[in-house]
Amino acid sequence: MIKKELLEKVLGISIEKVLEENYHIAFRIHPDGQTVKINYYEFANKCKLWALNLDEYTIESGLTWGEGYVNLFGRYACSDSEPDEIFVEDSEPKAIFKACEWILKEQK
Repeated sequence: MIKKELLEKVLGISIEKVLEENYHIAFRIHPDGQTVKINYYEFANKCKLWALNLDEYTIESGLTWGEGYVNLFGRYACSDSEPDEIFVEDSEPKAIFKACEWILKEQK
């Protein structure tokens, strides 16, 4: 599940409640029930841009091989060429979201 804090930081809006659906992320902006949807992959791209705009972080993602199968991964890398943290998930967007949530924790 996408965390409310991540949606708010990346989209720059206040969110009442997060509702998640298949390949879209649905969230409620106002208590009156207005629901907005964003495509899962579009939000993943916005997350990468958000991290890049912080000037301290870069998220790179793509395919990686491991344990006899292909994984999709999101990778957080600092100013050097080696990653400081690697986040492995079963889809690229999930790995990117996990990396961004890690960045949020690091900023506190």
